[in-house]
Amino acid sequence: MGIRPELYAEETDTGTVLPVAATTLSKTERREFCEFLHGLKVPSGYSSNFKRLVSVKDMKLNFHLMKSHDCHVLMTALLPVALRGIKTVLVREAIMSLCFFFNAIEQKVIDVEALSRLERRHFETLCLLEATFPPSFFDLMVHLTAHLAKEIFYLGPSYLHQMFPYERFYGFLKSLVHNRSLPEGAMVRDYGTIEAVEWAMGYKDPQNPIGVPHSWHEGNPNRNEAWVAKKHMQGFNTWLRDYVQKASAAITDNLIRKLAAGPLFTITTYQAYDINRYTFYTIAQDGKSIYQNIGVGVDAIDNDIEKDTYYDELFIFAKDVQQVFYVPDLAKKNWYVVMPGKRRIVGVENVVEEEEYNQFDKIPSLDMPYRPQLLANDKTPYLRSNHQETINVRKARKKQV
Repeated sequence: MGIRPELYAEETDTGTVLPVAATTLSKTERREFCEFLHGLKVPSGYSSNFKRLVSVKDMKLNFHLMKSHDCHVLMTALLPVALRGIKTVLVREAIMSLCFFFNAIEQKVIDVEALSRLERRHFETLCLLEATFPPSFFDLMVHLTAHLAKEIFYLGPSYLHQMFPYERFYGFLKSLVHNRSLPEGAMVRDYGTIEAVEWAMGYKDPQNPIGVPHSWHEGNPNRNEAWVAKKHMQGFNTWLRDYVQKASAAITDNLIRKLAAGPLFTITTYQAYDINRYTFYTIAQDGKSIYQNIGVGVDAIDNDIEKDTYYDELFIFAKDVQQVFYVPDLAKKNWYVVMPGKRRIVGVENVVEEEEYNQFDKIPSLDMPYRPQLLANDKTPYLRSNHQETINVRKARKKQV
């Protein structure tokens, strides 16, 4: 067909040689990308552990182990940071622009007037992808992204018509299957049992729990004096403490109050702390964990009466704390990119379902300070000239009979 003849595969005696395209990463870039994901530590509940989803040795992603939510997090938050080390500027900016588009449409608060601008910018992103990626990349799924902005305009924010709630519920139903020959019956039976138990618990006295047996020692007349003395020594301090607390108004002697409090033999320490539906770790615990739960951020007003976010502040109110986490910047060595954490919102303000709580408007969407453009004098944006690492595909050896 004569389309991009510079990228035609070359047949050799040992196999096929694929020329270097704009999307062909060098071995160093592939290793940095895989090491970035392999060493990534995110807050608990943010996504799966990416260490098991990437193979540094083979420099490949294990897509068969990734859940749909992992792909969602990778596309909307992590991939733009992971691609900062890619030397091909146009390819990097085109993919980052695509990621920022998905990040924008996944917000729970979307300005209707901004949807037309977002749609127009996405059309420009698709043009950049067509200029840099091979024609085989563009199938029906890539084309469908052009209709997402219009879909949100008619149906509302994307979280109202996503498949994530249904997939989670299907996963719950699959966990009820114990008889694989009759999966539907097992789901109906166990789900009906769960609903019946939940309904019955509303009529049960919480002070008389089901299934807790009474001690057979109660009402036993064969208790001797030694047993009574032992029980007295074991429970007198608890009885005295409870008695002093109940009759605190009548007891004025300070010595009796101190005796009732009893000695403190242990000091309780905590390695984790839950506040504002975030989980925070101590530095020692965070070093042993696969998660990163030590990043702290707070919104405050500066001297110019402008709102700004400050990170790793030592003296802040617990009610104002927000969680952030740090990922290495591949474009600048020894630099880090600050990312917002994910808040567990079930239980905040009496919320039962996570989709009912709309707090994601507080998290700023990612964006680029400029719009990537294709230069008019660049006639071959689909080629790459800063490395010559071709892809060699060896011929399959025929099995000898």
